[in-house]
Amino acid sequence: MEGSLHGCRRVFEHFQPMLDHGARVVVVSGSQGPEFLAKSDRSTQLQLLDQFSTPEQVLHTSAQLLTQTQTLSHKQHQSPVGLSRACLNAYSAALAREFSAHLFVNACMPPCPDSQLGEQPACAIQRTEQASMVPAWLSSPAVRAKGQLFGGDGERRSLVAKRGRSHSPSASPPMGNSLTAEQSYWLLQLGLAEYSEAMAQIGERLT
Repeated sequence: MEGSLHGCRRVFEHFQPMLDHGARVVVVSGSQGPEFLAKSDRSTQLQLLDQFSTPEQVLHTSAQLLTQTQTLSHKQHQSPVGLSRACLNAYSAALAREFSAHLFVNACMPPCPDSQLGEQPACAIQRTEQASMVPAWLSSPAVRAKGQLFGGDGERRSLVAKRGRSHSPSASPPMGNSLTAEQSYWLLQLGLAEYSEAMAQIGERLT
């Protein structure tokens, strides 16, 4: 919870004053969140799916749920990691509502880039590149969505995993075969020059 939810909060609060109108904010989450909510009771689901919650209310609810989960996790087999991802998704949606006038905030669950034992470096690099494709696309001007959760295939996902359907990134088709023409186009536009310029602008604002 401290690393995922509050780490995201700290980064957003620090950079939010520097963001221009129409900026894209991409929250990188994980498949454990929707799976956690699918196994949770109705009360927990309602708290984290409340479409009127503010970011501050989500943080308060998250602290309460963390205490409850630590007490009941052995009985319900619920993971604190799943809770932290579910809270992160709820926080992302709350940010999108609060800053809808001038920011595009979305969350995504990219494929896991972890390399396998004995894997060739080129394969590990390819897996990492695939994991970064959806966050990169969500950072492009092509995206007009707000407050949505996207899977590793670039498709929208529910905050609650549907029964019989895994939200695991491994269940998604390879990114290279699933991007639409529009997604591929904007990924090509996110070249090194634009990235370097963006990093330089951030550096100037921090100095």
